[in-house]
Amino acid sequence: MKKLVAVCMVALMALAGCSNNGSGNGNGDANNGGSANAGKELVVATFDMNGDFHQSAGFGNSSYDKNVRDLIHGYSPVAFTSEGEWIVDETVIKELVKSEDADGNTVYTWTLNDGLKWNDGEPVTADDYVFAYLVGGSPQLVAAGASETLGENFVDYEAYHTGETDVLGGVKKVDDQTFSVTVSKDRLPYFWELSFMRVYPYPMHTLAPDATIESTDEGSKLVGDLAEAVNKFGSDYRFAPTVSCGPYSFISFENKQVKLVKNDNFAGTWDKKTPSIETIIVKTVNATLDVDMLVNGEVDIVQGVVEGDKIEKAKAAENVQESTYARNGFGNVPMHTDFGATKEKEVRHAIAYILDKDDLINNILGGYGTTVNSDYATAYWTYQVKKAELDSKLINYAFSIDKANAELDNSSYKFEADGVTPFDVTKAGEGYYRHNAAGEELVITHLGTNDNPVTDTIELQLKQNAPKVGIHFNIERTDFAGLLDAYYYGATKPEGERKYNTFNMASNFDDAPDPYYSSYACDFAGTPSNATNTCDPELDEIIQRLRHTPSEDTETFADIWVEYQVKWNDIMPMVPIYANQYYDFADADLNGFNTTPFASWAQIICDMSWK
Repeated sequence: MKKLVAVCMVALMALAGCSNNGSGNGNGDANNGGSANAGKELVVATFDMNGDFHQSAGFGNSSYDKNVRDLIHGYSPVAFTSEGEWIVDETVIKELVKSEDADGNTVYTWTLNDGLKWNDGEPVTADDYVFAYLVGGSPQLVAAGASETLGENFVDYEAYHTGETDVLGGVKKVDDQTFSVTVSKDRLPYFWELSFMRVYPYPMHTLAPDATIESTDEGSKLVGDLAEAVNKFGSDYRFAPTVSCGPYSFISFENKQVKLVKNDNFAGTWDKKTPSIETIIVKTVNATLDVDMLVNGEVDIVQGVVEGDKIEKAKAAENVQESTYARNGFGNVPMHTDFGATKEKEVRHAIAYILDKDDLINNILGGYGTTVNSDYATAYWTYQVKKAELDSKLINYAFSIDKANAELDNSSYKFEADGVTPFDVTKAGEGYYRHNAAGEELVITHLGTNDNPVTDTIELQLKQNAPKVGIHFNIERTDFAGLLDAYYYGATKPEGERKYNTFNMASNFDDAPDPYYSSYACDFAGTPSNATNTCDPELDEIIQRLRHTPSEDTETFADIWVEYQVKWNDIMPMVPIYANQYYDFADADLNGFNTTPFASWAQIICDMSWK
C-alpha cells in the first residue's frame, strides 16, 4: 500500500497479443499466426531499473522495476481494475467467506481454485500464501534491510513482527486449498479494506523446500529455517525470481535489459485473459532518444512521455499510436525533513518559492502540465469533487523571491556569518549567505540524475535564485539507482555520509493511496517507507481519521482529505512541481494499447496483440 513508486523525472519523466482464456485474443483476432508480426517480440523502452523484481516493495519501489514485477507475479486474491475498482479475483479464488470471530475481528477465509500452478509446473497452494505472510512479516526480513509490512493489519502481527513469537496469529492454513486471515478490529473501518487482502504467493518449494507450515488455532509458523528462506528471498530471489506465477516468466537481467517469456501455466487475469506475446524485452534507453527509437522501429512502447517536443514528434509519426490520460501522480522535489537546513519548515517553504514551476512546465513539458500545491493527483476522484475548495485553502507557492526571503527571515537562518548581524536581503548574492545563531551556513545540496533535462533546469533555476535569498546551493548527479539509495536510505547512513537535502523525483499513487504508507507517517520515519522522514503528530492524526473512514462514507472521506492536503501543504515535505497528462506511445501495429491512470502497459499486457 505504498504510494512512492519513485519515478526519476528523466522524462518528467512468438505470437503476439493476449487472448481470452481459450478463445482467441482479447481484441477479437482469432488467429494472427499468418500475419507479418507473428512471433514478433515486444520491446519496451524504460529508464534505469534497480533490479528489485520480488513480489513486495520492501526493498524499494521503483516504477520501472514495478512494471517487470507486474508481469511476473500474480494470483493475488484481489485485483485492482483499470477503472480503479478493487474486486475479488475469481480466476484465483473459488470462494470467499467473510465472518466475525468471538473477539469482533473480521475473518476472511479464502479457497483457491483448483489447478493454479507456478511456471515450473508445481501447484500453487495455501502454503505459498501463508509462507508469504510469514516471510513478509518476519523480523528477519527487517534485519535484511526491508521495510515490508505485509500482514500488519492482522491480529497478533506485532508480536510476530518484533520476534516475540514465531507464530503469526492472524494467518491460518485451513487445508491445501484454503487459508484465512483475521483483520484486527482496531484496524477497521478502513476506506480501502479489500486492499488489505492483496498478497502474492511466495514459492515455498523454491525458497524453503525442506520446511512445512504448522497451523493451529493459535496461528501459523514455519517449521524449518526461516532465516535461510529470508536470506534466499532477500539476496537471490528478489533479483532473479525465475519461479513465479504471473503472465510472464523472468529469464534474465543483463546489459540493462530484462528478458521475459510467456508463462504457459498462467491461469489468467481477473477477467480470464492470458498472454500470447511470446517474448518481452524491457530495455533501458537514453531518455532523450526514446521517442526517436520508437519512430525508427527500435522499440515498440515508450511510456510516460511528458516533454512537449517529444509528444509532438510522436504524434506526427504515422507508425505511432498514443494513449493519453491524467497522470495518477505528480512531479516533485522531495526533501529530507530530518537533515540539515531542510529540517525547518520555513526553509522548505523558501525552496518551494524559488522554484519556478511555470518555467519548468513550459521548458520541460512544453506546456503539457499544470502546477499543483499539495499531495494529490488530478486524476483522483477527491480532487475532482473538491477542486474549488482545495484551491481556496492551499498556499500557492508561485515563484517569489520576496516570499522566500520572508520565510527565511522567520527561520533560524536570519543572520550573517557572525550569527548576530541580521541578514540584509539587499546584499544577497554569491558569497553572502544566511547563517543561524551558531554560525552555520544555510547550505542546500541537491541530488539529481545524469542526462536529465529536469536536473539541468533545476540547476539553472536554483543557481540563479538561491543566492538571491541567501542559500548556498550545491548540486551533484548520479544514476537512478544512486538517487534511490540516497533518497530511500539517507536516514540509515552514518551522519558523516549524509549530504543531500533535496532530490528531483516524481511520485505515482498506489491503488490504495493511503498517505500512512507514503513517506509521511511517524511510525515509518527513518525507514524507506518514510523516505522524507516526516514526523508531524497533527498530520498523523489526520491521516488516521482519513484511512479509518468507512468505505461507503465518501463525503466524510473527501472532507478529511481536504484537511490532510491543507496540513501537508503547510508542512511541505516535498515541493510539488507539476501535474500532467501522461502520453504512452506504441507501434501502430499493436492492438489493445489502452493504458489508463490505473493500468500501465504491463498491467494490460493481456489486452494487447499485434495486427
